[in-house]
Amino acid sequence: MLPPIPSWDGLHPLIVHFPIALLLAAPLFVILGMLPGRHARAFSIAGLVLMALGTAAAFVAVSTGEAAGELVVRTPEISAALERHEELAETTRTLFAALTII
Repeated sequence: MLPPIPSWDGLHPLIVHFPIALLLAAPLFVILGMLPGRHARAFSIAGLVLMALGTAAAFVAVSTGEAAGELVVRTPEISAALERHEELAETTRTLFAALTII
């Protein structure tokens, strides 16, 4: 049997790795798509798909992270670290959303 699916606030550690992997791979495909060659169009499309999926996963990761952050016992140090983590996540989400649209 499969283990039960975690609640929304418990999904963050599982979800967060998808945008990281997809958004790290996407620039490589975009660059390969800019090079002359017969597969340039395929690389460009693959780069766009990776960016779109990575951006969508970033939105889900931010949402699950916000839910998980509400469960944490806060100290000043933990609050500062979580605030920085949240700012970086939101910056990444916004930046890649803009890049995907462009």
